[in-house]
Amino acid sequence: MAIQHDCGGPVFGRLTLDGSCQRCTDLSEGAPPVQWNIRRKYDRDTIDDIRRHKCADSNCGPVCTFGQW
Repeated sequence: MAIQHDCGGPVFGRLTLDGSCQRCTDLSEGAPPVQWNIRRKYDRDTIDDIRRHKCADSNCGPVCTFGQW
């Protein structure tokens, strides 16, 4: 696990380079940034559900918001 920022995190992508934040110093020296896996495993099911959705069967209003959450 990476060291946490002491400075509150980069502001507009700018690291604190005065030595007060160990994580900013590590990043400036080439440490890899944390990567998040935001892809949901059920994205494919959601797309298929949207394609199968029939507004007439569901009695949607003038603006269909099916699948938006």
